[in-house]
Amino acid sequence: MIKFGTSGWRGIIASDFTFDNVRLATQGIADYLKQLSTLNSQPSTVILGYDTRFLGREFSLAAAEVLAANGLEPLLCDRDTPTPVIAHNIRHRKAIGGINMTASHNPPEYQGLKFSTSNGAPATPEVTGQIEANIVRLQAAGWSFKSAVIGTYECRMFDPQPAYFKQLHKLVDFAVLKKAKLKVAVDLSYGTGHGYLDTLLEQAGARVTLFHNELNPLF
Repeated sequence: MIKFGTSGWRGIIASDFTFDNVRLATQGIADYLKQLSTLNSQPSTVILGYDTRFLGREFSLAAAEVLAANGLEPLLCDRDTPTPVIAHNIRHRKAIGGINMTASHNPPEYQGLKFSTSNGAPATPEVTGQIEANIVRLQAAGWSFKSAVIGTYECRMFDPQPAYFKQLHKLVDFAVLKKAKLKVAVDLSYGTGHGYLDTLLEQAGARVTLFHNELNPLF
């Protein structure tokens, strides 16, 4: 059963968090968004993103394919992306919502689907309740989706970093930080912060010592 909790639906990869279930959950979201778009004449862009967990990009492409089949416009981050960056770009691009593949603090065998509304915030229980009801209805009707080979669907992509950095430079006085002449050691481990936290610290004039993960060339 697909149930949304505090911040999205989470499950064990290949057990309950499968490509078929991701497509089903996305169709439930699409049905909600189509009704919302019709009622409020909102733009139909949906921002998609993912973290560094297994198959994050492939799950996002599966969701994108379902959204496009429903007349919505999926727009995928061009790399693994921190959740706040995705949230900001939902607002910045005036999207109707966003889907982020992340299981947050859950163990590595978990993956998750987080749906955010047009304000960039996680969907409220009122909203996720409607999505869950859509999913139940779809299951009862035997809904299925004929998809492309996993990972091959082509989705329009964008770089979410510039808009996020521009906003941070508005909110934070980097000139003051530069005067502090900070020395910072950064261990990004397997997180999505690589290229974000280290770059921002460097822009703030800090001397950054970056610990690289030898098992993954991205870090």
